[in-house]
Amino acid sequence: MQSLALVGCVALEATNVFLVTTIMPSVVKDIGGFSYYSMNTTMFVIASILGAAIAGRMSERIGSKRIFLLGLGIFASATVLAALAPTMYILILARTIEGFAGGILLSMAYVLIRQVFEERLWPRAVGLVSAMWGIATFSGPAIGGIFTEYGHWRWAFWSMLPITLLLALLVIFWLPTPKPQERTAATDAQNVLPIARLALLTGSVLMVSAASVLHVVWQQAVLIGVGMVFLWQLVRIDRHAPNPILPTGSYDRTAERAIYITMSILALASTIEIFTPYFLQIIQGHSPIYAGYLTTAMSAGWSFSALFGAGVSKQWGRRAIQFGPVLMCLALGTFAWVSQLQTGVQSGWGLAGFVLNLILIGMGIGLAWPHLLSTLFRVVPDSQGAIASSSVSTVQQYAMAIGSALAGLIVNTSTHGHNQSVETVSRAAFWTYVIFAVLLVFAIYSAHQTLSRTREAA
Repeated sequence: MQSLALVGCVALEATNVFLVTTIMPSVVKDIGGFSYYSMNTTMFVIASILGAAIAGRMSERIGSKRIFLLGLGIFASATVLAALAPTMYILILARTIEGFAGGILLSMAYVLIRQVFEERLWPRAVGLVSAMWGIATFSGPAIGGIFTEYGHWRWAFWSMLPITLLLALLVIFWLPTPKPQERTAATDAQNVLPIARLALLTGSVLMVSAASVLHVVWQQAVLIGVGMVFLWQLVRIDRHAPNPILPTGSYDRTAERAIYITMSILALASTIEIFTPYFLQIIQGHSPIYAGYLTTAMSAGWSFSALFGAGVSKQWGRRAIQFGPVLMCLALGTFAWVSQLQTGVQSGWGLAGFVLNLILIGMGIGLAWPHLLSTLFRVVPDSQGAIASSSVSTVQQYAMAIGSALAGLIVNTSTHGHNQSVETVSRAAFWTYVIFAVLLVFAIYSAHQTLSRTREAA
């Protein structure tokens, strides 16, 4: 029941993400606001980053079980607001609140893994949590599609409420209440919310996201530069802060830093899933539904490898950390070549090879992720455990936001924002896959550093 409560909360958040993506075309037809279409996702992600960043500190003050229930309560309230939203402005507000609650739930799932399960079970628990995202890529569109098919998109939101109530009951009756830590001046200082640094973090995302929708190179460069300055300033302050966002020492040449770099690049690279359906539609001529469900092969590979690879021995887990980025890099390099082919991959063996590549990309992150997180939980001091656990979701959400913005920047620059011919979209696909594959070369190196530095620490 403890496992069900943890993965259920993650599945709730993940299903909601894909559900809303499915129903949004029907939403704008009903209440308007097409110009603000993307704001639903942008504000949701930014609020998720904030929720994830503060969840660990809030749990130290009021208890992890209470913060879990608080997250579910906020999520339920925001879902009701979304279901009743008369305008796009109200829906964006509701989605922002949902994102904040979702960030709390995702962050607390990792916090409670460390508190509830024995160390030997950490990889399995992380693998189970990670697999929920893959499962949600099927359940979310299915639930959203059923309600929109019959013209009742609002009921897609209402359908989340019984699940939320059930999860709240599981948390209340089956999730143990961890013993409160003894409060000291040091722990009180750690639990102070880093408001200025969180503003820098969200500002960094907003700047890069804004750059991705512009088409003038110098304007893009300015906004990206400002975003990187925000990030640099965040790192400079956080390195010596008494209440850091990342565990102390994560910015030095330590195993923690190598782990965070590897995690960030893997999460960033996974966002190619966003534009792959678009590439399939324009280059290969697939229908939107067919292209969308082909792309779920990546999530299937992620879920399968996370579930079945998490139970291997520590020795094989170390190999998975190193092999995962290599597998993703090779698959993305192959995709760069395949994206230039306009024939031969629409059906038969060509299509099978294409789907296999998507599965391998998902398997790459699914293999490495549980063991990276388990290694992080082992190497940080117990006093930094809550910060390390809650930081996982913050880093993951930030990296995925930057990844989606980077992909959008590449595509918009390659197509000049409007030229969607097969030739220009093929060029956009090529450079998207190549640049992301190059980034994974750095992940391969940082994975190697993770293994060498954890050996030194041992």
